[in-house]
Amino acid sequence: MSLPRSVSGQDIAAARFPLHDVYDLVLEGFFLHSRGEYEMPPKQGVHTRARSFMHAMPAYLPTKNLAGTKLVSVYPDNAERGLDATTGIIVMMDPETGIVCDIVDAGWVTSTRTAMVSMVDAKFLAKDNPVFGIVGATGRCGRLLRGATLARQPRTSRPAGPVPRLRPHLRRRRVSLAHRP
Repeated sequence: MSLPRSVSGQDIAAARFPLHDVYDLVLEGFFLHSRGEYEMPPKQGVHTRARSFMHAMPAYLPTKNLAGTKLVSVYPDNAERGLDATTGIIVMMDPETGIVCDIVDAGWVTSTRTAMVSMVDAKFLAKDNPVFGIVGATGRCGRLLRGATLARQPRTSRPAGPVPRLRPHLRRRRVSLAHRP
């Protein structure tokens, strides 16, 4: 038996996955869900601090022959400590044998998937020429801003959040998006 492949956050960042590919995968996930082609029990979690949690989220996609579990924690106060607020791993397993195949850093996957879910929602639920309001300037904010053009051409975006060091960056993003044709 071989050791599972380990995929770090740096490996994922270096791969530079196009957001439109992630958007398409998330959209496909919604279609699989709508057809009942999945098994995903309710997540289990513990809450070790106020406003913080650790969750286990298993899933199986029989038509894709994929099975795995995401272990994720969200600790908003970590930002004050210079740590990521959201961390975790994804453990992929062979659906035939149950053997662990891959261990993947969940940071990029979680923030990007969350952003793309919002964009899929916007594609089907938003009115024409929407204004995107983004509250909570975390790691997802930049992906939300870039992803907004995948779903709709926003008239403008208005990010707001408690992280002062991100505000100048977000203002530049708002301007660049606001002037898109």
